[in-house]
Parts: sequence; structure tokens; C-alpha cells
Amino acid sequence: MADDSQRRCVGCNDSFEPEQLERFVYMDGMGLIFDARKKAPGRGAWVCPKDSCLRAALERGFNRSFKSRLELPGFDDLKEDVVDGIRQRLVEGLRVAVRSKSGFVGSRAVDEGMQSGKVRLLLVASDAGDATDKKYRSNADRKDVPTIDRFDGAFLAGATGKDFVSVFGVGGSIASRIQSDIQSLETLGVFEG
Repeated sequence: MADDSQRRCVGCNDSFEPEQLERFVYMDGMGLIFDARKKAPGRGAWVCPKDSCLRAALERGFNRSFKSRLELPGFDDLKEDVVDGIRQRLVEGLRVAVRSKSGFVGSRAVDEGMQSGKVRLLLVASDAGDATDKKYRSNADRKDVPTIDRFDGAFLAGATGKDFVSVFGVGGSIASRIQSDIQSLETLGVFEG
């Protein structure tokens, strides 16, 4: 028996938890819309954040899911919408972490958060200095805290109003959502090259 909380990807037809999939809705007059927050009203179609599933959804999955022959965007436009939406959701997640006191911005705050065991995910700027990278990565490794270095200091600062952030710790339940969004971007090949 299938788990009621799971959703089926219209690309590969496998079932997953909703957090692992992206949601789309179709609205007359507006077309296919990427539902980045996964809360838009109406029937939704769920898709794995992978090129192969997005392509399969465009070829047959969306039409089958919405039970209609739809006017759909091209693959490149659809993927761009998904990537932009996930990036925006990621920045909003970092802002929520800061406002809810589960975000630790900068060296002093991250040091305190790591020491108290509140940091569950560590983001180190890709353009942080070697000493900073080594210090925080080794501390996170000792405490079994995942470390991600996919974003530069200007991107990390976007959630804080600062010019540059070299380290950003995330705690609480938001950490797993942020990590999932970063994994989705990696799967979509955003960080290649």
C-alpha cells in the first residue's frame, strides 16, 4: 500500500516525499506555473528536479496529469523557471533562518552556534579564504555537520543585508529544507563548470 504522504513524479512515475519533488500547476490563461512554495491552489503535478524527469513531464507527464493537451514551454525555459524558483526559495529560507534565530551569520555567530550544537548545516562561501575554509570545514567534520561551499559570499550575504558573508550556519528544521534545495540545484547541474 502506498504512503498517503508521498507524491508520484509525472516524469519517472516513482513515488517520493513531497520535499523531494517540485510542484507545478496549470492555470487557464497563464499556462504551466512552477509552484516554488508548493502551496498554490488547484491540482498539482509533481516532478523530480532532474533533467530527465522534466523532459519526460514535458513530453507526456503534464498532459496526462492535467488530463488535457496543454501548451507547454520548451525544456530550457522550464528548467530556467525551476532553477530561478529554487534559488529564490533558498534565499527566502536563509532569510527565515536569520529572522527566526536559527541562522548564524559570520565567524563569531557560527563559532557560538557550533559550540552549542545548534548548527545543523554549514555554508562556507566559495570565495572564503583558505584558512577560513579549513577551520570551519574541519570543525564541522568533527561535529558531523554537513558543509556546502557552492555559493559565493555575496550570495550568502543576500539574506542578511551585508556585503559579504564567509560562513553561514543554519539550525532548526529549516536546515534540511535548505540542504534539499541545494541538492536539487546540484542535481539540475547548476554548479557544473
